[in-house]
Amino acid sequence: EVKSEKILQKLRSIKSETELARIKKAVQYTNDIYDEVFEKVRCGMTEKEIGQLFVQGLKKRGVTNSLGNPYDPPLVCIVRAGLAHRKPGDSIVKPGDMVVMDFSVKYQDYCSDIARTIYFLKKDEKEAPKEVKDAVNTTIKAVSKTIQALKPGKKGSIA
Repeated sequence: EVKSEKILQKLRSIKSETELARIKKAVQYTNDIYDEVFEKVRCGMTEKEIGQLFVQGLKKRGVTNSLGNPYDPPLVCIVRAGLAHRKPGDSIVKPGDMVVMDFSVKYQDYCSDIARTIYFLKKDEKEAPKEVKDAVNTTIKAVSKTIQALKPGKKGSIA
């Protein structure tokens, strides 16, 4: 007798065409909802109000959040109010704020998980400050290197 855990992990990591299509659809819904949120989000909104924009997008498409209750809002954090994984609060977006959002969609039992960050220019700014750009560019480089390292059959962990 042997434990089946390792065999099942390997088996689950191989996706069928149907599974891949469901994952792609979950990702597409997520990106579409982000596009809608970015069109509506403004200074003066609370984290909770921004979170509800995501919930509206879920309901409009007949899908749910993949974490927590079906229509829980995603993580929406104004950086100056704290970055811990937490529910959106009553903090209000002001010019000069970075807002981190981490959102997922569950579609036919397959889930996306995509984070985005937005910066709100101050009145006298035409572009984000250097430290904001540097943070964003560092993240983009790290994610890009990770994607480049992905290969079929390659382990996703050291263990």
